[in-house]
Amino acid sequence: MKEATSALAKGLKVIDYVADNQSGVNLKQIAEFLGCSSPAAKKICDTLLEYRYIKKIQKPQRFVAGNKLRELSTGQAHLVISEQITECMLRIQKRIPEVSVHYCEYIGSEVAVTRYIRSQGPGIICHVQPDVLLPYTSVATIVHLAFWPDLTSVSYSKTHMFDEYGSGLWKEEELMRQAIAETRNKGYYLFPFNRDLALRVGVPVFGKNNDFLGSLTIHCVPELMPENIEERLIEIADICIFELEELKN
Repeated sequence: MKEATSALAKGLKVIDYVADNQSGVNLKQIAEFLGCSSPAAKKICDTLLEYRYIKKIQKPQRFVAGNKLRELSTGQAHLVISEQITECMLRIQKRIPEVSVHYCEYIGSEVAVTRYIRSQGPGIICHVQPDVLLPYTSVATIVHLAFWPDLTSVSYSKTHMFDEYGSGLWKEEELMRQAIAETRNKGYYLFPFNRDLALRVGVPVFGKNNDFLGSLTIHCVPELMPENIEERLIEIADICIFELEELKN
């Protein structure tokens, strides 16, 4: 048991040592760092290579950080930002208890809801299997099309034909393109101002470096809205944008 613990400790030391030396280190340097023989250092390195914690570079032969470390780092960063998004959703719903808050992301080739808070269940986040949204007719897809990189927008448009999915609502594609441009300019999307229809607000979610992560859609109950619907929807959009601002830091 003590021997296994010692080997684990040495393996972790090698991972840290290699990660701290981005240009790479050779087997002799690792052995000197551990204070052991080259064969013993090689045995540790072989195990770390097998599990992709380090990788071997030729000419000159050296070891650098492996993909596994990057995957773990990326996974941890994603977990942190995911928790921050959830906290933002909870704050928004607390400030506007009469609405439902939905978080939507791009998964595979679809825009889908992955979590939400109901107005009837304040403070409770519901995580769901990705619920795919209809292209062009949902608030979230318009927000995504407004803030996606051009390549992503073009790819989405090629696999989701407007005539099949969007013509029923928009009639003409140019009208939808105008709404997308207006959303990009204003920083939010409102749909619609009619009490007879579901009232929704869509805002983009940005992370560090202003990377586009997904969108929040706010579902409002028409009966609970004031006379000036548009003014209230804009106020809701402003609240969401304010609460989401911390994700950029």
